[in-house]
Amino acid sequence: MSNLVGALSETKDATEETKMICDQVRASVEEKTKKKYEEFRAVKYMSQIVAGVNFFIKVDVGGDKYLHLKVFKRLTGTEANVVLLDVLEDVGKDDPIVYF
Repeated sequence: MSNLVGALSETKDATEETKMICDQVRASVEEKTKKKYEEFRAVKYMSQIVAGVNFFIKVDVGGDKYLHLKVFKRLTGTEANVVLLDVLEDVGKDDPIVYF
């Protein structure tokens, strides 16, 4: 993570933490997009320190399709403190993760 509050980190490979966050918000993503995904695998992410951490996560949903998720994690870090904020659909494998 970047040491500057509010600054985005560089893009990194998904970690166990980001994979777990994706698992926690999957149902919310499927509800928001009105789609069920056979695959749902975090591959890359960026983070932003705010009053907690915003995660911008690239998710492989199969068939050469990707999503970008914006997820907020409160500083307490419990499962109940992870919230899906937004989803970008129709993202390509090589599309960079950007702030949204």
